Amino acid sequence: MFGIGMLYLGIQILRAHFKASSLLNQTLETHSLMETTCLVDRWHREFGYTYCNKPIAGFFGMLGGIFVGLISVGLGELIDYHLVSQCRTPTPVAVATAVFTVVLTVLFASIGHFYQFFFHSPEGALTDITNMIWFTIPGVLIGGH
Repeated sequence: MFGIGMLYLGIQILRAHFKASSLLNQTLETHSLMETTCLVDRWHREFGYTYCNKPIAGFFGMLGGIFVGLISVGLGELIDYHLVSQCRTPTPVAVATAVFTVVLTVLFASIGHFYQFFFHSPEGALTDITNMIWFTIPGVLIGGH
């Protein structure tokens, strides 16, 4: 069921990306009263966008957090979907924002788990967890290639 939802989000992101490239100038003109952010990358490409719909963004963040808690994926995809399809944010900016959000989420969750295991685990559990981490890291590195 989740896979079907992710497939749907992927199709919507692609559709929104192709629409956004043709509607970029129109979007910037219609939001001329709102503050427009303009980013320039190292290849001198300009990405202009406005931030929109904060309540919906909060809803997608909450829903993504629930998905991360249940099945460890979903936060980045939902943020990316909202930024590209609803706010017409350029795709490179939306993907970078989603990745940064996921990195921060994982960092804080890892600190919380480490604190929990270090200070509140039974005797010997920390050794088991450390061994599991040391044997998982090579598998992740090999599998990532």
